[in-house]
Amino acid sequence: MQNRQMLRISGVAMFATLLLLSNPSVFTAEPASRNTPEELIERFKTTQTKQISQQEQSEQALRELVKQNPSAHKVRALLAQSYSTRRDFKSAVAEMEEAVKLAPQEGTYWHYLGGQYSATGQPEKAVEAYEKALANGQQLGSRDRAEVELSIRKVKLLKSLIDSSR
Repeated sequence: MQNRQMLRISGVAMFATLLLLSNPSVFTAEPASRNTPEELIERFKTTQTKQISQQEQSEQALRELVKQNPSAHKVRALLAQSYSTRRDFKSAVAEMEEAVKLAPQEGTYWHYLGGQYSATGQPEKAVEAYEKALANGQQLGSRDRAEVELSIRKVKLLKSLIDSSR
């Protein structure tokens, strides 16, 4: 036990040393640059614009791949995730529905589709997709299985609360 702790400590120390050596500015006495709030806002806007542009390019490439190979379920799943990141849940649902049609044995696709149905206010479909995730999810780990089971309980609870308030 003591040897493991020493190995961990020495590993952390080695990592810290490498980090310090790889960044020589740590050893200079120059003060850190101070940016004005306006400069920080401008940097944020620039970074955000670049990220949006990169995501749009990625989405375009994925759409082209789907056109070239409509049966590429993994590409469709990636495109669905990209749509979801942009909060375009309707498109995300449509792509993931295609992915599960092409690969119904993929429990992770069903899990993801259940989340999309839940996000679009379709609790019955969400529960159905989550149940299919469990039934088809041989590759789901115990953590994923627990997450799917929890999602089912959450959706059912929310649905019952909504129904009782009507």
